[in-house]
Amino acid sequence: MLEKEEEKQLLYFIISIFWRSTFTWDKVECCNFNNEIIEEMKSFLKEEIVILRTFKIYVEVMTEEFWGVIFPFKAPRENSIEEYTFVIMDYMFTLVPEKSFLFEQTPKDIQVIYGIDKKRESAIYKAFKRIHAESTKKGGENHDITW
Repeated sequence: MLEKEEEKQLLYFIISIFWRSTFTWDKVECCNFNNEIIEEMKSFLKEEIVILRTFKIYVEVMTEEFWGVIFPFKAPRENSIEEYTFVIMDYMFTLVPEKSFLFEQTPKDIQVIYGIDKKRESAIYKAFKRIHAESTKKGGENHDITW
C-alpha cells in the first residue's frame, strides 16, 4: 500500500500525463476532455485543490507482461461510457469522468482506485495489436550489437 504522500505524487504524475494529452501533436490524437475536467486538472497540478470532483483515476496492474507505452487515448466502451487510458509497462492508468462513474460507490476522499480489470486489459491488448499491425515498418537493417 502506498503512503499518502506517495499516492499524491503518483496522482500528480497521472494527471499531468492526462493533462498533456490535451495538447495537439501530429503523432497522436489529443484527448478532448470537457472544460470542467481540464480546469480541475490544472487546479490539482497547481496544488489549489486536493480532492477530485469531476473524475476518478484507476491504476491497474496488467496480468500479462506488457513491455511498452501507449499514449493517452479515448477508450471506446460499451453503453457509451467515456474513459481515457494510457499504459506504461505493466500498469494501466484510466481516467473516468464523473458522468461515466457511479461516485457513490467510493468515498469522496478516495482519489485513486487500484485493481485488476481483465476486460479493460484485453481491450488494450487488442487495440495495441491492431495499431502495431497497421503501423509502417521502417528499417530492415540488422541492429544487433556485437562487441
